[in-house]
Amino acid sequence: MKLLKTIVVLLAGTTLTTATALAQQVGTATAVNPESRTTPPGGSTVVLKVGAHVMHKERIKTTPTGSVQLLFLDRSTLTIAPNSDRAVHFAALERAARAARRGLWGACAARPQ
Repeated sequence: MKLLKTIVVLLAGTTLTTATALAQQVGTATAVNPESRTTPPGGSTVVLKVGAHVMHKERIKTTPTGSVQLLFLDRSTLTIAPNSDRAVHFAALERAARAARRGLWGACAARPQ
């Protein structure tokens, strides 16, 4: 019974940690020409403005004459071309979330009964 409670607590922690990691800011919009729209995960579509925070899995849509430049936390950049509809995936966050889940599952499997 104690093992079951431990597993439940670890799984709840994994879910919260993963959800938090996936909703983290991954960068900033450094250029928006002339108008583009963005939809954060679970949010509504708004006009993207210079200086706006960009979240993991946020969707950015440019107009036929528009473009967006993003500066990520690791200092890399991405330019989104005109007439694009792209979701922002920051691989480092996904790798960290997978490693956290693997580590917790490993702890559950290795725990003595």
